[in-house]
Amino acid sequence: MNGAHLPVEASRRCVDSAQAIWEQLRLASSDTRAPVSADAYALGFTALCRVLGMDTRLVASLHPIPLSFGRADHDAVRELPAIEYWNEVFCANDNQWIPVHPADRVVSDPHRPATAVVRQRSLSYAIAWEDNHAVKDVTLRYSASWSAVTSKLRLPPGEDGEQWWRLTLWFYSKSIKTSRDVKEDKVLAHQSTNEAMPTTFAGFANHPLYALERHCKRDQIIYPKDKQHVLGVFKNEPIYPSSHIQTLRTAEAWKRFGRQVRPGQDPMMERVEKRKRGPDRQTPQRNTADDGGDDFVVDESSVTGARTVQLFGEWQTELIQPPKLIEGRIPRNAFGNVEIFHPRMIPEGTVHIAVRNVGAVARKLGIDHAPAVTGFQFAGGRMVPVVEGIIVAKDIQELILEAADQETRAKY
Repeated sequence: MNGAHLPVEASRRCVDSAQAIWEQLRLASSDTRAPVSADAYALGFTALCRVLGMDTRLVASLHPIPLSFGRADHDAVRELPAIEYWNEVFCANDNQWIPVHPADRVVSDPHRPATAVVRQRSLSYAIAWEDNHAVKDVTLRYSASWSAVTSKLRLPPGEDGEQWWRLTLWFYSKSIKTSRDVKEDKVLAHQSTNEAMPTTFAGFANHPLYALERHCKRDQIIYPKDKQHVLGVFKNEPIYPSSHIQTLRTAEAWKRFGRQVRPGQDPMMERVEKRKRGPDRQTPQRNTADDGGDDFVVDESSVTGARTVQLFGEWQTELIQPPKLIEGRIPRNAFGNVEIFHPRMIPEGTVHIAVRNVGAVARKLGIDHAPAVTGFQFAGGRMVPVVEGIIVAKDIQELILEAADQETRAKY
């Protein structure tokens, strides 16, 4: 085979075996008039290697159409095969997988596996099949620019796409991993965190390892950004770890994450925003919600001009301390309800019951309760609180649920 540059002498025995298999494939194809396709070579190579007792994988590079597909990409995509095949042969002496392209008679350097994939700009998924029908994602092994290029071609891009992909592979992966599998996983993970820095500004955008301050969004900053945290310089701009990109939020927004701004904290950023016609939360009106509880519709008033929004970082916050019962009664806000944007906001000694018509049942029984506001939404040009159930004391939870169940059975 051509192109073999293996650093360890023991690996040559694997190459010699591969050359013998190649001769058998060549002789088998000489009796046919039609040329043998690359996928047939890969499949035949896999079968012959396994007959010889060699640990061999069939690797396929998938080419899904990217989300950014446009007319300019049409011809380029048409030229790509739907699937590209090659093989991996395990060398026990080196304890590593060696990439092999039987159709091209090429054995790639296992220390530089990215050279086995020519079309790096289109590499997105490289899947390996083992002899026990298990499937493994080996894209990290063959990607020369995982963070800057390959990871952005996955569908959908970002962590959501990776979670979906990991769950999909889980159904076809090994139920029990061997020590060799664990070592391979560590090597692949190391490759993803040890790649070279990008060479373009676009490569730094949304990079999981490196960040430039220019790519921070409107509500993001680099923190901390002292000199000891600078990893390098790219065209006179300091490079920071991507983990130092911090998203700033208002004090109200942090409550949705179960956190509150600590007293005495100065905002990290102040932003002036123009206010359009919208709601004024200072003048609420009472309305009846579908669940029988008390809903409060915000009065629509004309508010124009500008306002200053103060933004804080997570390091300026602390976990929300839930309020306590006041003389046995549920603490309410100025609108007569309880905002529970996060479970930590539920008052101590109370419970959230999200059952239909539970508010009407509590009023009928004369039980102290408060509507539970879990968010806000725009409806009819107004911002309306989203009321889901009520807040009651824990010791009467069973009584409320039983009464609500009887009420439902009586109606239906």
